[in-house]
Amino acid sequence: MGAALYSIKKKYSDLILAGLKTVEFRKCRPGKKLEKIIIYESRGSGRIVGEALVDDVINYSVSYAWQIAGEQGCISKEEFDSYYSGHTSGTLIVLRSPLRFARPITLCEIGLARAPQSFCYLSDLQCSRIDDLSRCSELMG
Repeated sequence: MGAALYSIKKKYSDLILAGLKTVEFRKCRPGKKLEKIIIYESRGSGRIVGEALVDDVINYSVSYAWQIAGEQGCISKEEFDSYYSGHTSGTLIVLRSPLRFARPITLCEIGLARAPQSFCYLSDLQCSRIDDLSRCSELMG
């Protein structure tokens, strides 16, 4: 399975998991095909809090990316411009079917020592562990 752990600020992870933010803006396109992103909440709990399926990963010029996805990205124009300052192109990760886990998962539970700066690819074993932990917490909750 093509999955990656993305560090996402709490305010944006909350919007993704509520189904309001359907586009994640990134400066770099992932090198592998992604089927889902696993959300690590930075500047918040510091844990893995949920996931979302990936519909598409698209590169656009920064100005066109704002025109077609600014609203779906739930970010102000000022924040967008600051994030992409000095860049001419950007990547849009189109998301669907977000799922908030009943219990946040620590990085050590999936064998990671530290959070990724932006994102890191996950092995099938790590994805399976996340699936098991998220299902287990749902059954117990």
